[in-house]
Amino acid sequence: MTQPTALEVPPPRETVRLSGPLALVGAVPVLMGFHPARSLVLLCVHGIRHRVGPALRIDLPIPADEAAVVTFLAAQAARHATAVMLICYSPADNEIARGRTALPHARLVADCVRGFEDTGVPVIDAVLVRGGAAWSYLGHPASAAGSPLPADDDPGLAHLHAAAVGAGRAVLNDRKAIGRTVAAPSAADAAVSEAAVTEAFGRLAVTIADLDFKATVQVGCDLAHARLAAAVTAFGQSRAGDDAVWADLVVVLTIDLVRDAVISWCLERTGEIPVGLFAALARWVGDDFAVPVLAVLALVAYRSGDGALANVALERALAVDPEYRLAILIREFVVNGVHPTELDSLIIAWADHPANPAAPFWFRRLLDLDAAAEQDLDDVQPADTPTGTDGRSQ
Repeated sequence: MTQPTALEVPPPRETVRLSGPLALVGAVPVLMGFHPARSLVLLCVHGIRHRVGPALRIDLPIPADEAAVVTFLAAQAARHATAVMLICYSPADNEIARGRTALPHARLVADCVRGFEDTGVPVIDAVLVRGGAAWSYLGHPASAAGSPLPADDDPGLAHLHAAAVGAGRAVLNDRKAIGRTVAAPSAADAAVSEAAVTEAFGRLAVTIADLDFKATVQVGCDLAHARLAAAVTAFGQSRAGDDAVWADLVVVLTIDLVRDAVISWCLERTGEIPVGLFAALARWVGDDFAVPVLAVLALVAYRSGDGALANVALERALAVDPEYRLAILIREFVVNGVHPTELDSLIIAWADHPANPAAPFWFRRLLDLDAAAEQDLDDVQPADTPTGTDGRSQ
């Protein structure tokens, strides 16, 4: 089956009112962060106030995959929505002709509508979009002219665009443009970043030379906290990143437990730590050291509602290292339609570093080398084992 490429919540942190199905269609590029093409988009509406989100985009399937796509979308609708709207983006290479009896992809859309209804989720509308116009699959004559989509100066859409800009999100032309926001640097720039990272590894090696594992993690977390604070300040002031700060961040993210602490800080501060900061770091670092950065970016972007950015970060990470477990786990979140808010369970109540006594028992035990040395692993109960594919909280 074609994999979903964007499961998202609306970006604005303020209420934006939209009126009618066409306004919802006009909102899709803002929700996705790009203009979909050759896609099915499922808009979930929930609650008595009819709030929109999440939204899921999936490539238009080949015929052999259509049944699997119908099943997948119906399951997501049942999981996330009290009502749905389905939007089909089809290329305008074959214009809708007068006299035709069916809209393109009508059978696929009809199967999806039945799938939603079979799960008890009502359908607001099912719409074909092409060439700046929309046709409803639910009663719109195939031979009729399409309804023009709302203009950008529509009050609701203008408000939505402004809120998205305020949240630091731009609407790009297509998904490839999003991929370029996390692309690897040029060979020359990668050589510069590699030299800086190599120096940072050397600095850290000197610092932790005589330290045990617990102290090493504490040093790494403290360094990550300091460098992340410096990077956030510079990013907020639109200043160029400092190579030494970037390099230290890259190095500490190679320590899994420190990486997990950074993830926890970022999830606790969703909206305060810019997702764009990690995207900038991903563009700065070459592939040799990029995978942990990309995994953190993917998780933070996904939790912030930017599923498209999360996906392109995962694609680069897994292209470099197909076995990187955190990236594989995040990909499973996307494929299985996990709502971004469900990632809040990943937030661990530690303070500045994981030596905090309030940290969960399993984590304190992991850091206590003396206790670990005495622990008989055969006696560890399954309930004591943290979730996650690599035995740590992901």
